[in-house]
Amino acid sequence: MSLVMIIEDEEPLAMLLSYNLEKEGYEVATVSNGLNAISEIERLMPSVILLDWMLPEISGVEICKLVRSKPDIKNIPIIMLTAKSSRPKPRRPNSLTAAIPRSAA
Repeated sequence: MSLVMIIEDEEPLAMLLSYNLEKEGYEVATVSNGLNAISEIERLMPSVILLDWMLPEISGVEICKLVRSKPDIKNIPIIMLTAKSSRPKPRRPNSLTAAIPRSAA
């Protein structure tokens, strides 16, 4: 059975993800903070990691860099999760066409 590791500090979201993955037949391990993440990844060797982008102690980006720097775990797929949103800045129609690379036109 594939093990999915969820690294998420917001318990309701971690529970929701865990519930849905377990319902589909996956084994799930959750880690609630970045400080324990690397040791748990090395201990459990998950098939895939769902990693929150914004964790309190150490960011998901930093955890990702650490994972990629360690030979034993560097090939584990990582899916980054974030609740951060950004809205595109409004543009004038002619500036939209100017933003498209010529090779795409």
